[in-house]
Amino acid sequence: IQDYMGRQHNMKVGERTSELIKISVGSVLTELANPPEDFIVQGPNRMTSLPI
Repeated sequence: IQDYMGRQHNMKVGERTSELIKISVGSVLTELANPPEDFIVQGPNRMTSLPI
């Protein structure tokens, strides 16, 4: 999750945040019968260190 957020969104997330995402969302599949709600993530931009 940390690598994905860095590559796809240019955002740095810590171990705790990535664990919360994993527990809350629980799946990366998009074709679920009951998909999880969106999860809002905040963190610094990897290039500028400004918050996103």
